[in-house]
Amino acid sequence: MTFKSVFLAISAIAITGLCHAQNTIEINYSDTSTLFLNKLLLNDNVNIQDITKTIGEPGKIVDYPNNEKSYFYENIGFVIFTKDQKVKGIGINYNWDGDKKFPEKSFIGNLKLGELPVSKATKKEDLPGIKSIPFACPIDIICASKSRRAKVQCSVAFKDNSITQIVFLLK
Repeated sequence: MTFKSVFLAISAIAITGLCHAQNTIEINYSDTSTLFLNKLLLNDNVNIQDITKTIGEPGKIVDYPNNEKSYFYENIGFVIFTKDQKVKGIGINYNWDGDKKFPEKSFIGNLKLGELPVSKATKKEDLPGIKSIPFACPIDIICASKSRRAKVQCSVAFKDNSITQIVFLLK
């Protein structure tokens, strides 16, 4: 092998790694109760193939009864819930609470609920302050978007005042 071919191979691997590393996951739940995964609008017409075209293949797939499947993106810290190949929801983990339907790793992408950027440090008290999306926190361990007519429902779970997971359900 020549120096030139080794150099080209290393360069190609480095460029591929940089491009892959820059593919950050962006999840935005807007004031109109719409949900975007990167630039893909999630609604009842989106199927799992649309997701894999957008962000790649999952690391693990778990089958459940009634044609339900969960597509785990464990390295990123989230899971896609489907029924009959249609996307029905997304689950994002921050501080794993032992729930096996969520990945153990914390979400490494960017998530916004309205104008609020969410992180592992987000507290329950932050959610009612979102002006563009009304949230209610009826009990200490959960907050939820108030609009029951919205096409996308959001709930946020807490344990010991630390955010554990966020779930978006598509109607």
